[in-house]
Amino acid sequence: MNKNKIYQLYSQLYEKHGDPAVFWPQWCAKNKTEATRELVAIGAILTQRTSWHNADLALENLKKENLLSLEKIAKVNYISRAGLSDPRPATKGGTPLESCFYSPKAKKTSANPNFFGKPSRPKGRGFTERLKKLNAFTELIRPAGFYQSKPKRLFSLASFIVNNYGNLTGFMKEKLNVAREKLLGLYGIGPETADTILLYALDRPTFVIDAYTQKLVKKEKIAKNLEYNYLKQLFEENLPKDTILFQSFHTLIIVDQKGREGSMMRIV
Repeated sequence: MNKNKIYQLYSQLYEKHGDPAVFWPQWCAKNKTEATRELVAIGAILTQRTSWHNADLALENLKKENLLSLEKIAKVNYISRAGLSDPRPATKGGTPLESCFYSPKAKKTSANPNFFGKPSRPKGRGFTERLKKLNAFTELIRPAGFYQSKPKRLFSLASFIVNNYGNLTGFMKEKLNVAREKLLGLYGIGPETADTILLYALDRPTFVIDAYTQKLVKKEKIAKNLEYNYLKQLFEENLPKDTILFQSFHTLIIVDQKGREGSMMRIV
């Protein structure tokens, strides 16, 4: 492979389509507010294995109910039907939200024996009210699909950030490799979602590899190995380590393959 081929492809796509901020205005914004960062992070979870149209419908529902923030999502008293323990706020005798959803090794511990195990289900009116909140929240994000797992993923991310850093701006102070490792330790967050959050919500220079990038690599005969970490390293080693460039290139890859009209991602 010509060492400059990857950068040449970026230049060609930029010349062909122009500034990618036209298509992804919030995601590629150079100066993001905390609210915009949270929108992008929440959107990165909701868009997993679904279209942006469906994710946007879920975002609109959250906005209407004034739940479009990590702090508010973390406060929803969520009890999973799939076996997570009761994530009550950290109070005397209670269970911290983080301990129920976050573990670097994702396994049971003495402090959290119910992690992905038998749920703690307090009886009585309080449990009934919390179950109603779970059902209501699930309905709000149902358009994004995977309505049983995506609530857990949102609560996992939200409670981790709020409990440990206060907000995403606080999380940005972590070293890139540390922040990425911690995101990968959260329920339902794999390499692509972790890198999407880091690149677009936190403005950190880490390249996102998705199906569109793999198709480009195959089409342009850049590499035969399409494994995630290999391609991520290949792109990062052959491009200037620049957040705006990484955001622009990844966005332009999608715009080029989906078409200009089908690539619009304007968050509610």
